[in-house]
Amino acid sequence: MASDDWADNALALLANGDREKALAVALSRLRRMPPEDSAWASGTLLLLSGILKMEHTVNERMKEAGMINLVENKVLAPLILQQYEKGRDEGKQEGKQEALLALLLDQITDKFGPLPEWAAQRLHSASAPELHAWAGGSSPAPISKRLCSSLPASHGPSLRRIPVSALSARR
Repeated sequence: MASDDWADNALALLANGDREKALAVALSRLRRMPPEDSAWASGTLLLLSGILKMEHTVNERMKEAGMINLVENKVLAPLILQQYEKGRDEGKQEGKQEALLALLLDQITDKFGPLPEWAAQRLHSASAPELHAWAGGSSPAPISKRLCSSLPASHGPSLRRIPVSALSARR
C-alpha cells in the first residue's frame, strides 16, 4: 500500500491483509486520478469488489468519498445500459457474420480448391444477407450456382460458361 501506483493498491485488496485499509488507500488514490484514468480504475475496483464479495462495502465507501456509482444514477444508468446492449448486439452480429464467412470459405475451398484473390476479397466484403444467401439460407441450389449468380461482370462470364455440374463434380 506504500506504492503510488493505483493498480498496486487495488491488488492489495486481493492480499490477505486489511481489506478496509487497502480499500481506503485505493479510493484515496482514485479520487486524485485524472478523469480518463479514474473511469477505468473505478470499473476495475467494482469488478474486484464483485470477485471479493464486498460490493456493498465498496459501494458505500465510494458514496462516502463523494463518487458517483453510474449504475445507480437514474439519468446515466439507462444510457449506459442502452449502449452496452447495443454493443453486445453488434458484437453478436459481427461474430455470426465472421462464423458464416469462415464456414463458407471452408466449404468452398474444400469443394473447389484455393480461391482466386478476387473471390476471397468478394467473400470478405460481402454483407450478412449475401453470405446467408450464398450459404444456402433457404435455397436448394448448389453453392457454385448461388455464388456464380452474383459474380460481377468482370469475373462472371468465364465462370458462368462452366457448367454447374462441372463445378459441383470436383471433390
